[in-house]
Amino acid sequence: MKTFLVKSAGGWSLVVALLVPSCTTTQTSTSPMEGKQNAAATSETPSGFGQLSEEQQKFAEALAHYSAGWIHSSRGESAEASKEYQEVIRLDPSRSELRERLAQECLRKNDFKKAIEILDIAIRQDPGSVSSWVMLAFAYRSDKQFEKAVEAAEKAIRLDRMIFPPYQILFEVAIEQQSPEKAKKALDRAAAQKSDDCMFWLHLADLYVALSGKEPKLGIQKEEILRLYKQATALQPDDPDLLARVADYYVRTQNTAEAIQLYLKILEARPNASNIREKLALSYVVDGKKESGIQVLEEIVKREPLRYQIYTLIGELYEDIKEVDQALVNYRLSLSANPNQLEPYLRISLLEMRNKHPEEALKQLDVANEKFPDNFEIRFFYGLAYSDSKDYTRAVECFEQALKLGEISKSKALDSAFYFYYGAALER
Repeated sequence: MKTFLVKSAGGWSLVVALLVPSCTTTQTSTSPMEGKQNAAATSETPSGFGQLSEEQQKFAEALAHYSAGWIHSSRGESAEASKEYQEVIRLDPSRSELRERLAQECLRKNDFKKAIEILDIAIRQDPGSVSSWVMLAFAYRSDKQFEKAVEAAEKAIRLDRMIFPPYQILFEVAIEQQSPEKAKKALDRAAAQKSDDCMFWLHLADLYVALSGKEPKLGIQKEEILRLYKQATALQPDDPDLLARVADYYVRTQNTAEAIQLYLKILEARPNASNIREKLALSYVVDGKKESGIQVLEEIVKREPLRYQIYTLIGELYEDIKEVDQALVNYRLSLSANPNQLEPYLRISLLEMRNKHPEEALKQLDVANEKFPDNFEIRFFYGLAYSDSKDYTRAVECFEQALKLGEISKSKALDSAFYFYYGAALER
């Protein structure tokens, strides 16, 4: 059988047939087309039937190592894959993309000097490789060789001004050197470009946010950051992840009305995104629309009935809008989903006291006390409930127990309100 070994400019191709030297085969009839192919194949093998030239032999070995490396890589066996790729490069030094892969593995292991060595060779092979220059800049920055990191990043920018990583490396070097002004200049250079990559503008906006939070004296304007985020969304207006990032920034800058519109748009594409529903609900609450917030949260627990924290939050919002009965319902639902939490017991007992039902409050506290014995808040609430029941002797006992627990734990809850209720029970 014949062996076809073909190496394309863009990568490896397949060995079409197996080489079995010095074998005998049963003669079979062939079609005219097969005969022509066989004749062509024979003429393409200068070393004779079943023989490989030295160049073909190297290529075959390199291809075998490449295949083994690919298999190891697909299994997550990066060390084994690296060894195979090193053999490929030894046999075929032109494989610059494999040098980058090896450099990435070295960077992952924090072997920065080895990564630099590999990337230097890759760049000598292909000085126009932007990715190699970017990786070299990253390796130098990681190795604290800041001047060389800047040189490599600048070279990458000269080759391609529309990719973001070199600007980020310049930014990070400036931050490492405690020069926020230079960091801002790096971002300003990126902002002056005309990239059509939405991630370029998203990452740029994120770094402006980080820098403005760390260095407010630089006077970075929120409006400018919002412009960058909007530029990103204009390029990918239907990307839910991108919209979420922008909406989160609106929330941080108190533009909750804008955030609400984006969260609603995200939910159109991802109706099951409960984390977005939570953010939407909280945005409604911040925007003073608690009823709308409650509706969104109730939709969450319909889909995820075991989210006990959401029931508690709904209960708190119903308390805020003076719908006590609905608040009690949701606190009890929270306890049904998870009975091992203290806050709903306390909130139910407090609402029952406000409803003039101290006996119901005491029942809740009894259950809570079994689960959380020797708890300051429970003893304090017992004191309040017994005071409401006009059982001042037991109220004083509970306040005294709470006082001891509070002193042991140095609780901040031993405040003027505690002593007011304690003193009122003592007077009675």
